Amino acid sequence: MAPLHLSTILAHTPSALLSQISRISSKYGGRGHAILFTLSNNFEAASELQSVVDGLTSLSNCGEDKGRTLGCLVDSISSMRLPASNSSQKSNNPEYTNNILSCSIGVFDSSRCVPFYSELRGRTQPQVGRWHAFRKKNVHNGDPNSIFNIKDSDTNEWEPDWALTSMNGEQKAGQVNWEDIWSRSISNTSSTSELLPDSLRDIDHTKIKTVLSLSNVNPDTLTHVLHDSLPQASALTVIASPTHFTTGRPVTLFLDGKIHGEGAVGLAFLDDDMKNRTEFIGVKALSKPMTITSREGNMVNELDSSNPTKLLIASLDSAGLSPSSQLGTSSSVRHFKDGEQFALGVLSADGNLTSTYRITAGDPSSRGGSLSLDAHAAPEVGTIVQSSEHGSDFVRVIENAFIVPSTQGFVFSSALHPMWTCSLPGGSVALEWI
Repeated sequence: MAPLHLSTILAHTPSALLSQISRISSKYGGRGHAILFTLSNNFEAASELQSVVDGLTSLSNCGEDKGRTLGCLVDSISSMRLPASNSSQKSNNPEYTNNILSCSIGVFDSSRCVPFYSELRGRTQPQVGRWHAFRKKNVHNGDPNSIFNIKDSDTNEWEPDWALTSMNGEQKAGQVNWEDIWSRSISNTSSTSELLPDSLRDIDHTKIKTVLSLSNVNPDTLTHVLHDSLPQASALTVIASPTHFTTGRPVTLFLDGKIHGEGAVGLAFLDDDMKNRTEFIGVKALSKPMTITSREGNMVNELDSSNPTKLLIASLDSAGLSPSSQLGTSSSVRHFKDGEQFALGVLSADGNLTSTYRITAGDPSSRGGSLSLDAHAAPEVGTIVQSSEHGSDFVRVIENAFIVPSTQGFVFSSALHPMWTCSLPGGSVALEWI
């Protein structure tokens, strides 16, 4: 069954966003529907962000038949390239696009989907120094429903402002007992279903066809649990925008009036078959197809039984994109410039690009010229790949769609496709109702 409503709103002012949200609310609010939203975090004032969040979180509570509401804060639409107008080139101006507020809203039949919250957190990133949010600890704005009102925790966490709180300012809703979680995981390695979100455990898993989740950074555990527990389902996990300097949380997730700074929220769609396709905007092929002949972890050690970094450099030379020589080093040692984006693209049997793995490092004279990929595991030996480059000159218009921009990337898997992570700019996944 198709969604009841999908729209992506672009506006320059919060009032314009609220006007459109009110229009959607008058048609779908209070009818027991499940409402999914994403909201850009580039508001000029905290009060403006709060007012729009209030409008969104109350969408399903404005009538007698309350539904479910979930969503998150995401990157601004400026992380995507907007189409140029025939009469104006403003849409290609960063100052113009940075001021555009965006909000995507999807309305779904509650009988055909199950909202969930997962307490599984991402990998802890090494911390260098400390960042400080704009608000001071122990200072409250007096509004118990504010997304900026975060109580200090009684725990020994080094940054209490990351504590999970509810809209009512309750203490650490959704705290995870990690010793219990991992002891269960270790004692029952034959099944990961115990790590599924509570609302998904008692459902017939064969009925779950697609899972869409909005997650914290590095959602490794969640994506593996979904992939292993629901092998027949397609699972798309979009990484939410970092909001340390916006709300004081690593990410800002919403579910039924509560705010979470860790974990993931999402919808599991029941009995709805969807098509999916991947697209890579601005990605250009640089080499002929090659076969991975040796790999280890996230490293590709050989392509066509040859040094992979030398092959990459040769393809760049042919395309006139040779890596620059760094000042003060031997001219034989080449380095990629900051901002240059190269990847290995996986090709299907018919030669179409199905997934990309961003190249993070490579040295033709070290470790046999292995290429390091932005992934937990490189593609399997025997996979046909092609080196590619991400360009910046592109325009894309997507209509009648729920668009979620993310500079952090996404993780996707399906019954026919192994799980993979995309962090290359221009990569996208489309889920379409049949």
